[in-house]
Amino acid sequence: MPPPRIVTLDLVDRDLPPDDWQALAELGPVVCARRGDPDLPLHLADADAVLVQLGVRVDGALLARAPKLRYVGVFGTSMGHIDLAACAARGVVVRNVPGFSTEAVAELAVAITLDHLRGLTDARGRAARGDLAETPHLGRELRDLRVGIVGRGAIGSRVASILGAGFGADVRHWSRTTRAEHAAHAMTLDALLGRSEVLSVHLALTDETRGLLDRPRIAGIPRGALLVHLSPLELLDLDALIERLREGSLWLATDHGDELAPETLAILRSLEHCILYPPIGYATERAHDARARGLLAGLRDALSSPR
Repeated sequence: MPPPRIVTLDLVDRDLPPDDWQALAELGPVVCARRGDPDLPLHLADADAVLVQLGVRVDGALLARAPKLRYVGVFGTSMGHIDLAACAARGVVVRNVPGFSTEAVAELAVAITLDHLRGLTDARGRAARGDLAETPHLGRELRDLRVGIVGRGAIGSRVASILGAGFGADVRHWSRTTRAEHAAHAMTLDALLGRSEVLSVHLALTDETRGLLDRPRIAGIPRGALLVHLSPLELLDLDALIERLREGSLWLATDHGDELAPETLAILRSLEHCILYPPIGYATERAHDARARGLLAGLRDALSSPR
């Protein structure tokens, strides 16, 4: 049996350590392609496995170009751009890399919250300009602050633990499913949004969560609240959110701006109450290595399974 042909789509050199690129090449011939590559249909025609960067859409059109395909590996946790039904109908196995960035993303959510509440970035900027006077900005402490966690999976639970047990915040949550040990702090989504001074959103993009934070729910968030959104922006009604940012009644912090259309990104960049970061949620040494190992482990398992 010939070795499997592997196509990587939008992965770049830095995504995998050199040893892992070598390990990948030992599994079979590897072609590194990008979306829009004129030779991509040719590469897909012979592909047994495709490894895709987050944001790459795998749908019926791509599957039609890959008649030999039997495995899709997603380089991260989100599978919101994968047509799972179409893959299942073709018998194509899909795997992501779950759990590799739980600690990294949770810590970023906490860091953003602390930065905002204490004005750390502004204070550092003043000092860099030579202004070392006592700050006119009186920050807020996390102790007893009303925090809402939207999505009590692994990341949401870790954020709740750090802010609640660690800092003494008054943490409540909403989740599509609630474990018994978390039931005492669960609320309906609308009630949670309406009482939270800080909201931290940790949900995967699915048909059920797309547009979950719609116009009425965004309108129900208290004035002055901080929305820490380290999840896909498709969960939000962006038009409603932009209206609130423009009027200065809500703050948004997100590291998903790279997923936006250029015109929408330009609007958000212009708004004082929008705090944009590059996609740094998973950017730690430990998470980077764990993601690469997970991608290769999923591929090895799939290739070792009978056809």
